[in-house]
Amino acid sequence: MTADNHRAIYWAESAVVLYLVAPLFLFFCFYIRPEVGIPGCGLIAWCIYSIWKKTQWSAIRTDIKSLLIILPISIAWLALGGNFGGLPQNADWLKHYAVINFIAQHSNQLSDTYHGHFEVLREYLGWYLIPGLIVKALNGHDQVLAAGIWTLIGIVLFFALITHHLKRKMKHARLIVPLVFILFSGLDIIGFFLTHHRLEFNVAFWAGWIHYSSNTSSLFWAPEHALPSWLGIAILMRQIDRATLTPYVVLIGSAILFWSPFAMIGLLPFGLAVILKNDAKKILLNKQTVATLLLITLPLILYLTANTQDILRGWIWENRCVYTQTPCFTGLGYAQFLLIEIGAIVILLFANKETRSLFLVLATGSLMLIPLYRIGFWTDLAKSGSIPALAFLSIGMARLMGSKTTPSIKIIAVVLLAIGIISPICEVGRLSGWLRTAKANPSITFTMPFIWNTPSFLPQYFSDQPIWVLRS
Repeated sequence: MTADNHRAIYWAESAVVLYLVAPLFLFFCFYIRPEVGIPGCGLIAWCIYSIWKKTQWSAIRTDIKSLLIILPISIAWLALGGNFGGLPQNADWLKHYAVINFIAQHSNQLSDTYHGHFEVLREYLGWYLIPGLIVKALNGHDQVLAAGIWTLIGIVLFFALITHHLKRKMKHARLIVPLVFILFSGLDIIGFFLTHHRLEFNVAFWAGWIHYSSNTSSLFWAPEHALPSWLGIAILMRQIDRATLTPYVVLIGSAILFWSPFAMIGLLPFGLAVILKNDAKKILLNKQTVATLLLITLPLILYLTANTQDILRGWIWENRCVYTQTPCFTGLGYAQFLLIEIGAIVILLFANKETRSLFLVLATGSLMLIPLYRIGFWTDLAKSGSIPALAFLSIGMARLMGSKTTPSIKIIAVVLLAIGIISPICEVGRLSGWLRTAKANPSITFTMPFIWNTPSFLPQYFSDQPIWVLRS
């Protein structure tokens, strides 16, 4: 390796970038029209090669012990969500498998005619594309296994990266960080006792008009949003202290945008902080950044925003209610929601010197502002855009548990985790048969009534007009 140790890139950082960028590379190579896609593919390939040359791949050998702990924990976590078969999966997997099967069954034009209407798939495909192509190669089979393995890779890389980042700051990071992260949640059960409202035994919906998910709920329901959020915050936490990937920050941001625009919105404050700390002018005005913006980011934005005018959006006070017969937005309800979901956790993290940081300020501010603007039928911005900041709070709680802080702070942290753990337990219970749940069919397609009988859902997945940047 020619790079010096200070500038060398840790192997898990490079692996995370490759994991996030690989679907974007394939999308530009096979789905974007050649005059746009070929230069984009060339630029992505050059950036990946540049990162590869600076990477300490030999460090994998020293991390084998950590991986042997992380891997079984990650497999068990995914298995509880039904990701490898056996246990049922929740209703959102109707959509997940429909997208995977659409990719597997259709050409690179991503278009079809449903019920006599032309439709072209316009969806953030970062998580879906590789499982879809695997299912295509397997002649339409093994959707559960393809999605499960692809998700497992992302979880293992996240835990590997964040535990390596924290191992010098806390004891037993490779065990404490995954366990605390999996069990972390807001104090949903307290909110439930106040409102007595829930959906399908999920106490996270206690506020009615909004909810912040536990990490387990985010994984089980929305891996397409959770994985880029977690991987993105892990990369940025390292870059704020040791900038090795800042020349590629726009490429990484574009890849995350392809995985989830909501994850990108949630990560934006943290990314700007990293850019501002590491010479913003040098990062944003160099040739590589400009080329990435023109050849990759712009075509991607054109694809994702094509004919999206019918998607519900606006300030929460303009459309205060989400579900029927549930609490709607009020100023008092907003304050109550923040206090119960993040209030005690944020105060505890600010009280401890080791967890007090600029990122904690940004996470707190994000979680206060995100509820005020609504995007999507189910308030998708609040639900998914909050995942990066909540992940940072989770990591902060894990660091508290492994640090040398005062016993009283640790006791409070244990109490908060014990109260919050009820949400992930309920989530597992809903899927394991303890409680009532829906079961997703891996062979489902977009002909399902769930989509076509609910017109407000259609604009979130399809454009009824051709999209210029796609192959024709």
